[in-house]
Amino acid sequence: RGNSFSGPTEAQVRLAKNLCERVPSLETVRFTNSGTEGTMMAIRGARAFTGKYKIAKFEGGYHGSHEYVSVSVRTPSDALGADATVPVPEHPAQPPSVSEDVLTMPFNDLEVCERILRENASELACVIMEAVSSSFGYLPADVDFLRGIREITEELGIVLIFDEVQSFRVSAGGAQEMMGVIPDMTTFGKIIGGGMPVGAWGGRRDIMALFDPTEGAPLAHAGTFNANPMTMVAGEVVMNHLTPEVYDRMNALGETLRAKLRAVFDELEVPAQVTGIASLFGIHFTDEEIVDYRSTLTGDSDMTKALFTGLLNEGILIQTGGAGALNTLTTDAEVDALVDGVRRVVARVR
Repeated sequence: RGNSFSGPTEAQVRLAKNLCERVPSLETVRFTNSGTEGTMMAIRGARAFTGKYKIAKFEGGYHGSHEYVSVSVRTPSDALGADATVPVPEHPAQPPSVSEDVLTMPFNDLEVCERILRENASELACVIMEAVSSSFGYLPADVDFLRGIREITEELGIVLIFDEVQSFRVSAGGAQEMMGVIPDMTTFGKIIGGGMPVGAWGGRRDIMALFDPTEGAPLAHAGTFNANPMTMVAGEVVMNHLTPEVYDRMNALGETLRAKLRAVFDELEVPAQVTGIASLFGIHFTDEEIVDYRSTLTGDSDMTKALFTGLLNEGILIQTGGAGALNTLTTDAEVDALVDGVRRVVARVR
């Protein structure tokens, strides 16, 4: 008994099997302690598999806090480059090599993305992206855009990584199952640990074999608390409870919530966009359609702050950026309480 061992446990095997059966891209999977570690290891695997070192990500995309994804994440409007293809360091004193080795692309713009990918294919190991962008108020990518990225990366031999740390909650197989676009590798966190610290990455067997110590793998993966039994058991319980019926109920409530929020803003004549998919939602105080990172910056940040604070005073907690998620315990009563709270707050501060 204990919560840290130097070898695999039965709970780890069961949870791994559960995930591989659910997620279309997963042939094998390895566990970490955070989503940040999951994306870091997926990128490392893509580099080793392709023999190339550059990576591509989308402007505004968040994939954890390690160095090579900390580029053009929360860039303020006055620090943006001329367009989304100009990488901007996220932290002071980042090594110049980080920005040199990370390409940035505009979300939902296939023409520009294709040009960048083709021009850099000989040096590009992977593209990492969220099919549902958490930084944009859980904006789902246009499906044709996703399909285009999949086709181009497949043609050019570039590994496609889906970061499903947050979007894995939209269906049993995540956003890739819901949208019908299958990446080479997938990263996970949060949901698969039942509230315990957790992360994971997995995908094609030939890529993941690079981490297999039984095959003399070139890439090591170690961690004292990787796949610790408490997390594995908690994750297994949660996965077993997340049945198709549970997803259907949560997602239907999400549709209801987004429709009611739009009606409130129309009623109060407040310019706003409500984004989201399934049980996820985001609120943007702007009359401009949200399609990428730069369009999110057109929103009224003072209104967003006022909404967060006002709802907190009403006993309702959402993200500071105006987004949130429903859960398995949410009912129509909680949806209506949130909608009524938004109405009261916005009516006071508009």
